[in-house]
Amino acid sequence: MKPSKLFNRNFVLLFQGQLISNIGSASYGLALLFWLKQATGSATIMGLFAMCSMVPALVLGPLGGTLADHYSRKKIMIYGDVANGLMIIGVACLMLFFPERVELTVTMLFVSSVLNGVVMSIFRPAVGAMLPDLVPANRLMLANGLLQNSAMITMAVGQFLGGLLFRVLGAPILLLVNGISYLLSALSECFIEAPQQVVNEHLHWRELMKKFTADTLEGFRFVQSQAGLKALIFMFALTTFFMAPMGVLLPFFVEDSLGVSVDWFGFMMAGMASGMLVGSLIAGIVPLKSHRRGPVVAFGFVLISLLYGSLSFSETPVFCLSILGIMGLIQGCIGVFVTAAIQLNTPSRIRGRVLGVMSTLTLAMAPVSLGIAGVAVDLLDKNIGIIFLACGAGMFLLSPLFIVSKDFHRFLAVKTTP
Repeated sequence: MKPSKLFNRNFVLLFQGQLISNIGSASYGLALLFWLKQATGSATIMGLFAMCSMVPALVLGPLGGTLADHYSRKKIMIYGDVANGLMIIGVACLMLFFPERVELTVTMLFVSSVLNGVVMSIFRPAVGAMLPDLVPANRLMLANGLLQNSAMITMAVGQFLGGLLFRVLGAPILLLVNGISYLLSALSECFIEAPQQVVNEHLHWRELMKKFTADTLEGFRFVQSQAGLKALIFMFALTTFFMAPMGVLLPFFVEDSLGVSVDWFGFMMAGMASGMLVGSLIAGIVPLKSHRRGPVVAFGFVLISLLYGSLSFSETPVFCLSILGIMGLIQGCIGVFVTAAIQLNTPSRIRGRVLGVMSTLTLAMAPVSLGIAGVAVDLLDKNIGIIFLACGAGMFLLSPLFIVSKDFHRFLAVKTTP
């Protein structure tokens, strides 16, 4: 039965579980980046590390969506959080009890990154496919905004304190806290009652793989049949390609180009997260006519490209913080509009597969981008500004493709009322 109100028991449990895991993850990424930077001093290694976390999603994204349509999305989420929690706790223990084994720790971080990518390639489509069944259709955009907000609030606070926590507590403790938060999230998800017709066919593994292949191809065919969705995926693929290196580049930019402490990296990430929080709130609460979503998203893409390129002219951390905050605000708005459009344009029975296909296609070039960026930083003697300028220019030159695309605008104009 379709819920009649937004804050029903199941949505609150999902929101609560995501909030708990996001609390632990907020400082985890910062601690890991700077631990790798201090332990290796190599942007190439950091780029390869980021690549390892994305490759599984690229390969397994469509399969993850198929699993989300054929098996219990609730169980997928629970098992995924438990697996992530145990993996991260294991690496934290290695750091705590064998601090001298740097090479082994780096190796295990790469392994855990790949395993985390495998888990998340299944976890994300399950969450995205489950949400529309937990809230009323006319509250879906607000629900997406609230879930984004749970991540942004914790990220803003965690990143703001992340630099200080990293210096005071160290990476092992922050990893341990993150691992525990995943386990607490899994506990919250145990009590969700999600309406879903689960396929319980007991098939031979060959028949099962054949069925999975056919179902996954159905997701690709649906995407192929939706011209607007294809344009949207292309836009997100370009955004991912140009913006993925930022996570690898910023630690070097903060310490080596701006000459400030790790604390400022946390402040900048907190500023970007706060901007995304405000943007997602605006998109979820302020009414916007459906036919205007396309122009807003396309114009937002143009603004992000200009702001991204302007980072190359940053000479003070305050200027950089301001730019990242505005970029975050725009991304928050775009994220809510796009997610709701995909969910509402896609039938429930194949929603997981479509989200999985989209995840794969949008991330396709990210590993290449990260690898190139890491090597380029080392070859350019840490001259990050040139790379920021090139990435912003590339996004700007491609922006007219979305401004003039009628299919792109039509897809985003889907009605949110029953």
